Amino acid sequence: MALINCPNCNKEISDKAKVCVGCGHQLIDDVNAEKTMLSCPECGAFTDTLTDICSNCGYPLNSLEIKSDGKQKSKRIFKKKWFWVSAICFVLLTSIVLFASNNIRTENYNIEICTAVDEIMAVSADAENVGNQICSVWNNAIFDKDNENTAKYTKTAKDFNEALSNLFADEEFTGKITDIRNKQSEIDTYLGKLKNPPGKFEDAYDEFKELYYAYSDYVDFVISCKGSYNTYTEDLSKKSSVLMESYREIKVELLGE
Repeated sequence: MALINCPNCNKEISDKAKVCVGCGHQLIDDVNAEKTMLSCPECGAFTDTLTDICSNCGYPLNSLEIKSDGKQKSKRIFKKKWFWVSAICFVLLTSIVLFASNNIRTENYNIEICTAVDEIMAVSADAENVGNQICSVWNNAIFDKDNENTAKYTKTAKDFNEALSNLFADEEFTGKITDIRNKQSEIDTYLGKLKNPPGKFEDAYDEFKELYYAYSDYVDFVISCKGSYNTYTEDLSKKSSVLMESYREIKVELLGE
């Protein structure tokens, strides 16, 4: 038999003693206690770990462990059927939400890019009317043709330059150009809005950019009124053809037409 010191009064006592004969302190093997005693999470009472339920309140203890510092470890939830059922349900629900979200994003993107294409072509049509009016005034001024639609610009003009100046000074005509410029600014915002398209619209976005550049080139050229009458009308026709070809390509991409 060996002697140990009582942790309470330091008196030498037998290592087999369960109670100190000097002060009455109850002796417990701390290491053994940590291995065999479990604190109930419900009432806090210590219970033997071999017991399935708390001897004080009846709380089930069979799924709990205890750390060396007396605190409980997490339940072994990975062995529980309900955990896996919940995990599978969570994954399925998340997949459904993501699928629905992607579908909504795809539908919204389709609406937005189609709207942008329609607006581009509407502004292009306005620009075409302006270009035709310029060509009419220019032509009638050169060849001295009498036309009621161009007479107020050409009748008093000495030459086609003065006729075109009269046209660009006309309030109604300049109002058309202002409207076109304002709509251009609105259309410019679509390049940013339509960036990062859903996977199925990546090619459509590339076609949209081609349409946008063709439209911008066409509109800017119409309003600039540069060059001679012949070069202006020829270049106008070429730029119009490029624009329409880009429009046909994006229609095929979006609508399969």
